[in-house]
Amino acid sequence: MPRPAAGIVLFCAACVVLLADDLSTYQPLMKGGAAATAALGKSVEAGNAAEAVKQSRIVADYFGGMAAFWSQKNAEDAVASCVDVITKANEIAAMAEAKSLSGATAKLDELRANCKTCHAAHRDKAADGSWVIK
Repeated sequence: MPRPAAGIVLFCAACVVLLADDLSTYQPLMKGGAAATAALGKSVEAGNAAEAVKQSRIVADYFGGMAAFWSQKNAEDAVASCVDVITKANEIAAMAEAKSLSGATAKLDELRANCKTCHAAHRDKAADGSWVIK
């Protein structure tokens, strides 16, 4: 059964109150979320339902932390993107738990679309080639 996205965001907000502007804390969330999303994609493509459930939950947890970060920065669009990722991850988990991954690829594409939207709105490339938050 999918976990409510709002509950995850509130829980993670309480867990990462010190996050504020600490990019050294945010970057592992971002990198972990990206790695978990890639692993989720591989599990869906392979039809591995058990791994898809596991990776969906990991994705939701990472994006809950990111939602808390963006909430503290009053970036409502970024919070909404994170919540949408959590919702999609929970929907994929529910499909996988039901052993029905037929719609999971399309749902995964919807999940990934949030990444590009948020990156375009909230990061810039620095002179040294690294990425910085706007």
